[in-house]
Order: sequence, then structure tokens, then C-alpha cells
Amino acid sequence: MSGNGVTALAQSKQAMSFISNLPFKNPILQKRLGALNSKFPSPYWVTVKTLKRMEAKILPSKKRSGVLIDMGDFPYNVKRMPSRYTLMKRIKNKDLVKEISRGDLRLWFNISQTDDPSRLEKYIGKSIAFDGIDGQKITDSRIQRALLSVAFHFTSPYWVTKEDASFLKLSTKENIRPIAVSYAEEPESPGSTFAQKMQTGGIYLPTLSKENITTKMFYNLDHFVDQSAVQQLRKLYPYRIFMGKKEFYTRRFSMGLVLMALRQNYTSPLWFTPGKIEKHKWRIVKDEYHRLSEKKDVRFYNRCVLSNNFTTEEVARFHTHFSLFHRVKLPDSFQSALHKSVREKNFSSNYWVSQSELQELGLTLLPNQQSTTVRSGQGQTTAYQLYNIEQTKPLKTYKY
Repeated sequence: MSGNGVTALAQSKQAMSFISNLPFKNPILQKRLGALNSKFPSPYWVTVKTLKRMEAKILPSKKRSGVLIDMGDFPYNVKRMPSRYTLMKRIKNKDLVKEISRGDLRLWFNISQTDDPSRLEKYIGKSIAFDGIDGQKITDSRIQRALLSVAFHFTSPYWVTKEDASFLKLSTKENIRPIAVSYAEEPESPGSTFAQKMQTGGIYLPTLSKENITTKMFYNLDHFVDQSAVQQLRKLYPYRIFMGKKEFYTRRFSMGLVLMALRQNYTSPLWFTPGKIEKHKWRIVKDEYHRLSEKKDVRFYNRCVLSNNFTTEEVARFHTHFSLFHRVKLPDSFQSALHKSVREKNFSSNYWVSQSELQELGLTLLPNQQSTTVRSGQGQTTAYQLYNIEQTKPLKTYKY
């Protein structure tokens, strides 16, 4: 196998999720699949459902060697559960193994058991659709499923609505048509397929009724002339740092803050009201602000117009540490260890990256840097290594 991601982890003792590019947190999955890692050149595992969505095929000789795992919290009654023999009989010669939907059963395959592992390698960790502007996972399951049905034709997991692209004046490549996602507000029909591609290049999600259809148009990051400009917008999307939240009132108001940051060459996504500034005894060095609206004189000041005297203790008061790559708050189980690291190593930033995210962000580690170990899972058995952005270079782009 040729992909760098697989090669680097080929000898990993931990089973890795194809979806997240992280070790499985579920102890059942980790135990069962991790025990088989030594038999395969890749540590990555994927369900049949995902393979079908990607139009990938299991090698004929491997169709009967999938790993069947019950993901439920409680054991099933053996008499009610189909036998492995019965389940494997459902395999058709020319088709993928059918996804087993009985309860929480999942049929897993190593990606090296597919007909084109090198193609799958390109999409490790990229099979979840993210908002290209705020960096958050798209939460509407209908849109998520629709975009994922065509996601494997693109190299990026990030999507931008046509409305946002127009508002932010983002230029697309020639002869590019956005992907149309249409859905109704009623619940989806239980008997319908999860998505159907339309001849126009769009997607229609079947529902109980076709009335009141909502259609949203999406561009993939690959569609834009300057992808780095979109990535820069994502770095500038505002945080409510004291609340650990992304949104400022409305999407459009948040976008207004992004546009102001671009006009004024700000490099920080942090905005503060006069009340917060006064409370922490910071000083405004440039009277540049963004108003909530014409009717409400609520002012927001960017971090870049405040005095550069944030102390480590003040940063610690934020009580929130973030993933720079995913632009979200890191799990609560990580926060204590990261607070301790900030104090001991005298960091002034609360943004963190993992080793695998450095290249994506165009960063490299400074010499002789030690990671901070954080743990999660039952018994805190799963360990992750994170680096503060002050341990990386260049720093000026991420000077928050």
C-alpha cells in the first residue's frame, strides 16, 4: 500500500477508524479489531455501509472474512440473533456484503481487503462533511448523508453553501455547478433509500411528501479558485471564548465579524464586549469595533485591537481549550491536563493540534518539542498527544 497515512501506521497495535482517523474509543471495537491488526498491512477499519457509499468493493476472496461485532450496550438474546452462517449467506457474488441492520450489529473490513486500498487511503478521516466556514461538523443528518453520497469524488471534507460563498465573494473555478441538496421538512419515509443522485448533479432525499421542499446549494472546497482563502476564513470564524461556543447570535453576524477581520487584517477569531474587556482590565489600543446591529449598540472588539498583555493566568481563566484543526472545544476530559501544561510551559495560547494535523494546517514543530498527553475513554486508557500552537512554526498566522 502506498499511502503515507497507512504506511506510517502499518505497525500500529491500535485499530484505527477510517472515518475519524483516530483509534477506536469503543473498547469492544478496539479489543476485537486491534487483535487482528498484525494480520493486515493497514490498521484502518471500515463498515460495509461506508464502503457501499464509496462505491468500493470487497475482494471476492475476502467477502466471508468480515468481522461481525455487536455494538449494543446490552447483550442480545442469542435465540433472537441470526447466526453468523445465516448472516454471511446474505452475501451476493456481484454485490457488496449487505450492511447488517439487526440491532447494533456491524460488519467490519480492513481497507486492505478492498479492491482499491490506495483510493481509500486518500479519504481516511475525510468521510464526514464539515462546514467550510466555521469548521463544524454539519449536524443536519439529511444534508450530511446527501453530501457524503458524493463526497468521495472530492479531496476535501469541507463544504460551503452558495449563499455563504456569494456573501463572502469567493470565486469558483470555471464551469463549476454547485451540488443541490433537496429535502422536505417532514420525516423521511422508512422505506426510502437514503439518497438518490439526480441527473443535474444534485441530490434528492426521498421523504413522505414532496411539498415544502427546501433546496440548498453547496460547493466543495475543491470548487474554489483559492482554497487557502477559504481556509483563512475558517481560522477567523469567531469564538465566544468564555462560553466555549462558536456562534455569535446569528450566522450572518458571525460572517460580518469575519469580513471585518479580513478588511482590518486581524489574525484572531476572538472577539470581546466592552464588559469583558473592562472586567479583565485589558486596554483598547485601536477603537475599531463591530456593532451587533444598527438598532443595538453592542460593540465587539477583536483581540488584535487590545493591549498585548494577556498573562498565562488570564488565559487559564478562559477554562476552555480548543482544537485548531476542527475549530471546536476539546473534550472535558482533556481540559485539566491542558490547563496544567499551559501553566508549566508558560503558553499564552489555548489552541492545540495533534501530530497528524500539523501538515494539514501547514505547520511544523519547533525543535525539541514535547507533546502534552491527554486521556479519554473508560479508565482513561486511550492516550492522545497534543501540541500547543506555540510549539509550532510559523506562528504569525495563528497568533491569537
